[in-house]
Amino acid sequence: MPFPITMLIAFFLASIVSFGALRLKMLSPSGAMAAVIVGTIVFACGGLGAALPLLVFFASGSVLSRIKEQKTQIGLGKERASRWRPGSG
Repeated sequence: MPFPITMLIAFFLASIVSFGALRLKMLSPSGAMAAVIVGTIVFACGGLGAALPLLVFFASGSVLSRIKEQKTQIGLGKERASRWRPGSG
């Protein structure tokens, strides 16, 4: 497949993922723009084999951040944070 067509497909797919993440509030607007740029380059140059680990990393990081945020909201994250002191390692 010619490279310009590959770039258009990569841009389209990266835009879909970024827009979805923006709607779910997993990315800020500037983060979504950066994700489109990085996703387009990675997918166009490396194919699905390079883009899939990037998507898995993004999805797992987003899910874990949401879990941490929920734990903090209900008070489960405060115990560990209160134990750490500057200089304690």
